[in-house]
Parts: sequence; structure tokens; C-alpha cells
Amino acid sequence: MKKLPLVLLLLLSTWASAQDALYGPHDSLIRVGIQYVQNGDLDAAKDVAYAAMERYPEGAPAYYLIGYCYSMDCREAGENCELAISFLDRSIDIDRDYRYPFYNRALCKHLLGDLDGALADINIQIEQDDQDPTYFFLRAQLYYKLGNRAGTCTDLSHLRRSDSGDLDEADLLELQRFCEDKNN
Repeated sequence: MKKLPLVLLLLLSTWASAQDALYGPHDSLIRVGIQYVQNGDLDAAKDVAYAAMERYPEGAPAYYLIGYCYSMDCREAGENCELAISFLDRSIDIDRDYRYPFYNRALCKHLLGDLDGALADINIQIEQDDQDPTYFFLRAQLYYKLGNRAGTCTDLSHLRRSDSGDLDEADLLELQRFCEDKNN
């Protein structure tokens, strides 16, 4: 009977090593943090991400998760925008392809009024993934605020061809009016 637990322990150890090789050793902490985000508990997600960052200081996922949580504060309350950007900067420095740091950083820069910086970031995100209509929507909004009719209308046209059901209808209508107005 003692062999079964030993075999089970060996299998679990092998599986855990395989998971670490595939996802990195910080993965279990990050998954817990993501669960907290999905449940709306950003403070708990930050705590877990800080713990992951302390254990794995060169792991982009921890910095990304903290940056993401602070970017949610930025979007929802206009708070911690600079803090979000600093953590997203660090995530990008470590691994620029980990998840969506340029999109989240662009959102924060947009809210801080750095439209050119936000546009540069969203362009990088679109280069990495040109399938998400949310990226084109943000870029169209940035072009609109910068007075770039051609850019706004090109991205709006792209949005019309994609599934943009989750995007703000009032903002889409405002972009459409801008594109239709011949005086712009």
C-alpha cells in the first residue's frame, strides 16, 4: 500500500515539472491571481501577483498581472494609471509578447491624455494581433481625438466587418458621424 502514494507523488512531481517547463514556475500563482480578477477581487489578485513577483522577479506574468489590475483601477476610477504603466513597462522589458501589455498600457496612456503614446502602443498591439476588434476600436478613438479622419474611418470600416458586439454603441455612432461628416 505504501507504493501507491509514492507512485502518485512521483507522477504529481513529474506533472508539476512538466507544467513548470511549459508555463514557467510562476504559473500556479498567476492562475490564482487570474481567478481573483475574474471574480472581481483586484486587491487579492494584486497580492498574489506581488507574491509571484517576489518569488520570480524575472517573470513577465507577475508584472503583467499587477499592471493589468492597476490598469483596471485606471479605467474604472482614474487612479493608479502611472503605476499600471510602470508595471506594464517592466512586463514588456522582460517579455514583450506576454499577453496584451501594449493594449493595457495604451488604455492608461489614453486616459492620461498621452494620445500619441497610446497610439504608438496600440499600433504595436495590432501588429502582434490584428484579430481583436477592441484594438481597432481604441485606435479609431485615438485617431478621432487626434483629428485623423482617414485613420478613424479605416478602423471603423474594419470594425464593421468584424464582430464588434461588445463595443460601446454610442462611441461607434460618434465615430461613424465623424466619418460621414464631409467637413472633417
